[in-house]
Amino acid sequence: SGAQQCSTCDGGSVPGNTSGSCVKCTQGRYASPGDIACSICPAGSIPAAQNNSCVACGSGEYAGAGASQCFACPAGSEPTGNKSTCKACTAAKYATAGSAQCATCSAGSVPNGDQSGCVSCLQGKYASGGPDCLTCSPGSVPSAEQSGCVLCQPGQYAVAGATVRSPCSNGCVPSADLSGCTSCSPGRFAVSGWAQCSTCSGGTVPTPDGSRCIQCEHGKHSVPGDAACSICPVGSIPSSQNNSCIACGPGAYAATGASQCSTCAGGTVPTSNRSACQACEAARYAAPGSSQCLTCSAGSAPHSNRSVCIPCLAGRFA
Repeated sequence: SGAQQCSTCDGGSVPGNTSGSCVKCTQGRYASPGDIACSICPAGSIPAAQNNSCVACGSGEYAGAGASQCFACPAGSEPTGNKSTCKACTAAKYATAGSAQCATCSAGSVPNGDQSGCVSCLQGKYASGGPDCLTCSPGSVPSAEQSGCVLCQPGQYAVAGATVRSPCSNGCVPSADLSGCTSCSPGRFAVSGWAQCSTCSGGTVPTPDGSRCIQCEHGKHSVPGDAACSICPVGSIPSSQNNSCIACGPGAYAATGASQCSTCAGGTVPTSNRSACQACEAARYAAPGSSQCLTCSAGSAPHSNRSVCIPCLAGRFA
């Protein structure tokens, strides 16, 4: 008989113990045509359907060396570089089951507890790629998409964790750190939403709520920055703008709180502090509006009202 001819086993099988026979590779192993032994596939791949080669695991899958099938990575993990196993997502990332890689949550959200998805931050908090929702510092609030914080505009304030920026009420302005409001100092005012207090001009003072300035009442005055209107001291009256006190002129007087100076009547002159009028002493006179009492010239004497001098009658002298 002729010489026996050698044959090559098909892929997925190798020579058996019996001459001329081939046996299929067991599950999880493969063999290319002509291989003498079945081999395991490297990590990240499994035998093809005919066990004649290795095929890589799909996106988001893994397989250990010698595995017969690929598995999807569970939620919260991603395949390693060689797809031999899965590794957990870092704290700031998430992955659904079978994801090729962990992803970052969109602005305003963070990974949930098992890192299988994202949850939105609560009102007043923000997040931008980190593992936790954060609170904005005083003087700022989260942006519309909650990706960061935006500072208050002039005249606004916000406490830590606030969702909106607010204006201060009348008579108040934001504190230096914009975390609250502070009252204007006495003599100053502010309208709601102002960034700074302003000083009332002379002749005006702030209203009780500190929202505006009002004129001093009749007979009173104020200088810039006064918290209240005051009466002028005796002998003086408020100026036309009510922003200072002016002394009464010669022969005039003003009592406490007077709105105008008055002229002393004949026979009287102002007291030293010009708060009232006092009568001239005997033998002296003063015309209306005089600043001092005078002595009549020889041959004359004060009238009974002491406002003028009159000549002595015949036979009399002075």
